[in-house]
Amino acid sequence: MMIKEELSADVKIIIDEVKGIIATAESIDGISFKKFNRRRFIECTNRVKDAIKHIRTNDITETNALLRAAGVWVAHTLGLKVSF
Repeated sequence: MMIKEELSADVKIIIDEVKGIIATAESIDGISFKKFNRRRFIECTNRVKDAIKHIRTNDITETNALLRAAGVWVAHTLGLKVSF
């Protein structure tokens, strides 16, 4: 995976955290996001969406891992405990 262009500090932090999640292979299977404030959920989702659009993947497997990691990042940000 490659990162392109100059990014803000917040975006770089999110990208680093998402890459760390990919390395640990965490999963959000079985987690429901229904309990959370919809506005906060959307804010977190938009933040991670803005960050991951700067990461280039080489194949569908990397893309899927990136999207799963983004979901885990949102769960962590909302305070959910994610199991391995």
